[in-house]
Amino acid sequence: MRRRSLMPLAGLARGSRAVVREIRDADGRRLALGYGATVQVYDTATGEPLGGPVTDESRRLSAIALDATGDRLALSRFATDQAISIDVLDAVTGTMRTTFPTTDDIGVLAFTEGD
Repeated sequence: MRRRSLMPLAGLARGSRAVVREIRDADGRRLALGYGATVQVYDTATGEPLGGPVTDESRRLSAIALDATGDRLALSRFATDQAISIDVLDAVTGTMRTTFPTTDDIGVLAFTEGD
């Protein structure tokens, strides 16, 4: 089976000073790439995006995480004039599942086993 290259993903942050963040689910089926204010989840077998990008231009990413199944995406986002939050979304549709406001910038996120 021919695997598609994820090389086009390398240009996502071109022209920005965004730090690119990458996380995979437990079995490597899905890859989430975060850059600037945007996260996109990809199918690693096809290289195709799953759903549209999740973006909020008013806030920047500081951390991303996928749960073990690749179904949930957690984002830590911040803005200088807004509260920081940890948002949990459906990894494919980008639909918000829950949000946790916080006063601390979170640099690392992870789902625990059984979450």
